[in-house]
Amino acid sequence: MSAGTPKSLASSGQKPIQEMCHPLGAEEAVLTPSPDVRNLTSSIGEKDQILPNGTPVETSSPSSTSSLLNRLQLDDDLDGETRDLFVTVGDPKKHVSTMETYITYRVVTKTTRVEFDLPEYSVWRRYQDFDWLRTKLEDSQPTHLIPPLPEKFVMKGVVDRFSEEFVETRRKALDKFLKRVADHPVLSFNEHFNSFLSAK
Repeated sequence: MSAGTPKSLASSGQKPIQEMCHPLGAEEAVLTPSPDVRNLTSSIGEKDQILPNGTPVETSSPSSTSSLLNRLQLDDDLDGETRDLFVTVGDPKKHVSTMETYITYRVVTKTTRVEFDLPEYSVWRRYQDFDWLRTKLEDSQPTHLIPPLPEKFVMKGVVDRFSEEFVETRRKALDKFLKRVADHPVLSFNEHFNSFLSAK
């Protein structure tokens, strides 16, 4: 019986009174960290300021959700100001020959990218050229969603595909297609896209 008594006392928790002071001491340490702890915390924060790829990161946290949204909005605005590739589709022209009748569009490109030999290009493209580009983008970038093109075929007798209204609607759709490709971080560097914009 006497051998079992010390075990029950030890397991009851009555003896380790000294250990009860440690949590209080730990709380005091948290409330008033020593200079060594503060230095350690700041050095850890400094390490977190650089990503593995070497990009510096601002570690100051926004004080509220609204300030975070404002920062994100500011980043979007800056991104729009730093674009280096601008593409427009305009000046549709009708071509009539004995074999076919078709519309061409002027594609104007302004860029500062080193992949291009000149800062500005102006080329003429017809719908089938846009269709060629989209097919090439699909084949060479299978993991990316390619922006859509306007429908190529229209029902004869229902829509006049050479009317000013139809041609302007198609021009706007083609312009939107090229702008979406030009703004894409991967597709805009595709070699076929470069050829489409620059080859005469």
